[in-house]
Amino acid sequence: MGPESAKKRDLQGSPITPSPVVNIGTKAAQFDSFQYRGDYVTVFMAKDSRGNVTVSAPIVYALSGGKEISLDPIASQAVYYDGDQCKVTIPPASTGKTRYVRMRMPGVSDLFVFTNLNTAAAFNGRTLPEWKGGETILDIKISSAVPRGEYSIDLIYVPTGIEPLSHPEAWEIGTTTFKIATPPAAAPVPSQAVYHVGDQCKVSLPTLPGGKKQYPVMKIPGSDSLFVFNALNKAVVFDGKTIPEWTGSDMMLDIAISAQVPKGEYSLYLLRLPGTIATPLTRTDLWEVGQSSFKIE
Repeated sequence: MGPESAKKRDLQGSPITPSPVVNIGTKAAQFDSFQYRGDYVTVFMAKDSRGNVTVSAPIVYALSGGKEISLDPIASQAVYYDGDQCKVTIPPASTGKTRYVRMRMPGVSDLFVFTNLNTAAAFNGRTLPEWKGGETILDIKISSAVPRGEYSIDLIYVPTGIEPLSHPEAWEIGTTTFKIATPPAAAPVPSQAVYHVGDQCKVSLPTLPGGKKQYPVMKIPGSDSLFVFNALNKAVVFDGKTIPEWTGSDMMLDIAISAQVPKGEYSLYLLRLPGTIATPLTRTDLWEVGQSSFKIE
């Protein structure tokens, strides 16, 4: 965990920025994405063939160079979906500094300059209006009309009395990014990531919204065939012409793992579409497909 993960937290106190994970494998790995000065806490983890994990004691590294994280705006979440409240705040004003706030939007070439809460205008290239609001830049509910993609917000500090566009060398800049995304499609949910002989393998299905129907599908290791489930533990090989509709409840698979069950990775898919569609294979434009997986070792 670095300064960014430690200091940028949501309303529940969880880190907004996930800590980086480096896969060392059996040899060595390199990580060089250090941006902020401060303390970096590192732990090493090892997993054996049965999935047991051992964690080392934390090691703390101090980085004296880099950017000061206290300059950055803070988004309340890293990713927003429809219905979420998007809130971006900035640190308190610094004595002798004037602040300017600009935002980049996905799919738009213009920069937008904020002067107050939720109040922005396209940057005209000639003047940079200063920030006159409090500590909240943005506070809006996300709807389907808001463009999807990555947003970047810069908080620019300039000594008071200096014309900012004439003296970019005097700028101190804090930056944050967040994404507005389409929610991922619902997927089957295995009870474990890895199963061994003697384990009970259970795969459940998320609640089906009204007006929809669904088709759970599985691909097993060593086979090119897809198996379509229409009830608990009941599947047929997909023939490419018809696909049986799911008629079960919320459990797709519930079996004991024996030595005869093929080892490897199992891919799970959940196809959903409007219940009024009589021929799902001809309306791929309406498909919502979620994917998950598990392993048998």
